[in-house]
Amino acid sequence: LSATDPDGDAMTFCRTGDSGCRFDFVEAGSDWVMQVAADAELDFEANPNSFSVTVTATDAKGAGSDQDFTITLTDLNDAPELPADTEVSIDEHANAATEVLTVEGTDPDAGQTLSFEIASGNTGDAFQLDVTDRTAIISVKTPLALDYETVPNNTFTLEITVKDNGTPERTATMTVTVTLRDVNEPPSVATTNLSVPENSLEDTLVGTVLATDPEQGASGLTFTITGGTGQGVFAIDAATGDVTVVDSTALDFENADKDEYTLAIQVTD
Repeated sequence: LSATDPDGDAMTFCRTGDSGCRFDFVEAGSDWVMQVAADAELDFEANPNSFSVTVTATDAKGAGSDQDFTITLTDLNDAPELPADTEVSIDEHANAATEVLTVEGTDPDAGQTLSFEIASGNTGDAFQLDVTDRTAIISVKTPLALDYETVPNNTFTLEITVKDNGTPERTATMTVTVTLRDVNEPPSVATTNLSVPENSLEDTLVGTVLATDPEQGASGLTFTITGGTGQGVFAIDAATGDVTVVDSTALDFENADKDEYTLAIQVTD
C-alpha cells in the first residue's frame, strides 16, 4: 500500500471491516504491506471465503482517505483425514471375512473421491480392505497367517493410507495395531503304520505314535485308544504314545483274521 500527501506529511494506515483480525500492516520504507496475520486461519471451505477490508490512510494532521479492498481466497486441495491411530485385538486364525475395524475417511473438499490401501504391515496377506464410498472395512483374508505362535510379538502393525483425487493428490495415514489373542488349538497326530512279529510276548513294544501341539509341542499330551479292531490286542501308554502287545495269542500271521489290526488313537492336550 502506498499513499501520497500534497503537504508531504508521513502517512499511517489502519483497517476496518476485518473483524477476524486476519490481516496486519507492516511498514516497508515509505510504503506499507498488508499481509496475513500470524495467527489467522484462512479456510476456503469455511464461510466467508472472501473478505471486505477498508484501509484508511491518515496524515499527521488527521486528514485521511479510504480505499476498499476485497480479498478472495483461492481454493487449494486439502488433505483427506483419517481417525487417530488405534489398537484392536482378534482371535488367532479368525475366519475369513471376520471384520476387524471400520475406518471412516473424510475430506474438507466437496466432491473428492477417496481410495484406501494397506500400505505396509500386512504380512502373509493376512488382511484385506472392503471399500464403500468413504468407508473402509478391515477384515481377515488369510486365517492361516494369523498364528499367535509364529507372528512376531503376536501383532500386526498396519499402515492404512487414504488418497484423494485432487490436484495435486493428497494423502493421510493412520496406524492400526492388531493384536492376536491366543486360542487353544488341537494337537495333531499322523497316521502311523506299525509292525510286530507274530506271537510277540505281552508288553512287546510295537512302536510309538507321534503327536505335536501348537502350544505345547510334544510334551504333556495324553494318548488313548478309542476304537479299531486292535482294541484289546494292543495298549498305548497315555503319556508317551508307546504301543505295546497285551494279547499275544491274537498275533497270528497265518490267520487272515489276526494278521492286521487298526487302532483309532485320540490325542488330548
